[in-house]
Amino acid sequence: MDIPSVSVVLMISGQPRHIVMRALESVFDQTVGAPKIIISDTDSSEYGTGVRLQEDFANDSRVSFMVNRPGYAGLSFKDALLSVIDTEFVSFMDAGEVWKPEKTANQLEIIRSSQGISAVYCNGRMYYSEKGGVRAEKCFSNEESNMAGWVTNHPIKAPGQILYRTESLKTIGGFDPRLTELSDMDAIFRLSDVGSVAKTDEILLEYHVSSSADRRKKEFLDQESLLDYERYIDMLLSGKKVCFEFYLSLVRLAVRANMPIEVVQYSFMTALRAPLLTAKYVFGTLFALLVGVIDTRSKRKLCKKHLRDIRRRVLSKEELAAHSYKTRKKAAASTSPDPDELSDLVSKRFSFMGSAYNGVLIIPDGVTEIAEGAFAGCQSVREIVFAGSVRKIGAEAFMDCKGLETVVFNNNSHLSAIDDYAFAGCTGLVTVSLPNSISTVGRGAFMGCQSLENLVFISLANSERENDMLAEHIIRISDECFAGCRSLDKLRVGKGSLLREFGRYSFFDCRELRLLWVEAAVEVLSEHAFEGCTSLAEIVMSKSESIKKLGDYVFAGCEKIYHFAMPPAVAVIPRGAFIGCSNLQGITLPQRVVKVKKDAFVNCRSMLSCVVENPEAKVSSKAFSKYTKVEFKSSKDLDKDILDA
Repeated sequence: MDIPSVSVVLMISGQPRHIVMRALESVFDQTVGAPKIIISDTDSSEYGTGVRLQEDFANDSRVSFMVNRPGYAGLSFKDALLSVIDTEFVSFMDAGEVWKPEKTANQLEIIRSSQGISAVYCNGRMYYSEKGGVRAEKCFSNEESNMAGWVTNHPIKAPGQILYRTESLKTIGGFDPRLTELSDMDAIFRLSDVGSVAKTDEILLEYHVSSSADRRKKEFLDQESLLDYERYIDMLLSGKKVCFEFYLSLVRLAVRANMPIEVVQYSFMTALRAPLLTAKYVFGTLFALLVGVIDTRSKRKLCKKHLRDIRRRVLSKEELAAHSYKTRKKAAASTSPDPDELSDLVSKRFSFMGSAYNGVLIIPDGVTEIAEGAFAGCQSVREIVFAGSVRKIGAEAFMDCKGLETVVFNNNSHLSAIDDYAFAGCTGLVTVSLPNSISTVGRGAFMGCQSLENLVFISLANSERENDMLAEHIIRISDECFAGCRSLDKLRVGKGSLLREFGRYSFFDCRELRLLWVEAAVEVLSEHAFEGCTSLAEIVMSKSESIKKLGDYVFAGCEKIYHFAMPPAVAVIPRGAFIGCSNLQGITLPQRVVKVKKDAFVNCRSMLSCVVENPEAKVSSKAFSKYTKVEFKSSKDLDKDILDA
């Protein structure tokens, strides 16, 4: 049996069990072999996560437990643990971390390459949960040229980034108990006095942080406390730029921590210590903000212009000339966007608009929202794969991506909303597999996707449900939602669906739609909802009694419909409802029908008769063609004059 050379101290304090287990399993999966795992429990509850883990791993020799005593502060307990660690190397780990399998092996290879290396730190990806979303960023992006740069923009955000040489860590006396968020940065700085510190740019871990008000305050107080350390003060005063950056970081942290007095205090001190740099920063920020506003407005205007073209092409059936996305700054061609760039920018409007990305676009984990117009006009993207963390796709986010063929979502997707015109004009889109968690699909979301054949809603709640059923949580199919999807061949709504309304033009001009099968208690079929569905031959509505309203031209031009059972609760047959339904056979209008408007059944050549069960119903003289005989069922006079509406 190999003797472990690395100890991993997993620090937990009240986190849910599944989060701790996720971190623990990532340690078990390390390729270097089984490290010695010490779980440090600072949870004061009598039966918290730590106690349950002790029960789970009571017979596992890989795991030992150290319970924090009331007399210890958190970092003092970390120092106390050093006295019992007997391995050559040690790494501390927060419960929010997830390590990649090769992390420990890669760091060991570096630190063992020279006896003079006291520690090695790696890069990682941070996910800050704040304001209902997730902000993603790398722990560090650029190598700092000097130690003063470390103090200003410290690269150590997660304790697990560092693999320490245990002897070196004991030599410097462990961690400073006065620091919390910056304790590891301080340890690295002091270790550089007794040996060298190595780094690797590899992203070897993920760190999920709940950016609570308390944590943001701790971040500010830790940064502020560096002003009490002589060694850091000397660094900060080493240059005006370093001093300015440090005080500016205090202002930013105070803003995030909602500490207005400190914001004013350190803003004044920043201006006092570096007035020229402060003025340059302020004017630069204002100028960038102004340019950003102008750029955003011009891009939005361009998107709206192209959207008008798409709507005209679909709703007016016009053939328009191709348009292009010429923005203020020409987008550089790229085979695929960098994941870190995506993590940072997909939350910014129009951030990749018109870019020449090719192939597969992978939205990385941690991204919760795709912003308005983010990838509009990226016409070379063929496939988009979304991480499970994505909850919302913004308006026009992928509009006019003409080369897009497939959209794929993670099986554990939390997607709940697709905003207006998100995929409008994606003329090459063939397949969309959407999770059944969706509750909102916005206006024109898939408008003009003329190649769309398969609209699959994957049911995750119950594997017995059929996958091609419309998502169960959608209450309304929005206006123009699937208008112009000329290749879509069937629409199925299951009985478990909450659907209540088909919006205006929702399936307008879906020429290949053959089957409309609705088991839900739909109440409204709005204006032009299925107009132009020339292949629609079969309409099955098992709960047709729930339908209360039909909109104007709802089935206009559906020339293959041969039978339609009029819903018994409908009171008005609207204008042009069945105009041009040339195969529609004889129809009966139920007792509740009180009015039949102009053009309701005009050009229904196969309709030789229509029975109106309500003799008091008002029927427009232009509601039927001349060859249709209208009979009033309960009337003695079947030749009663047809009244004008």
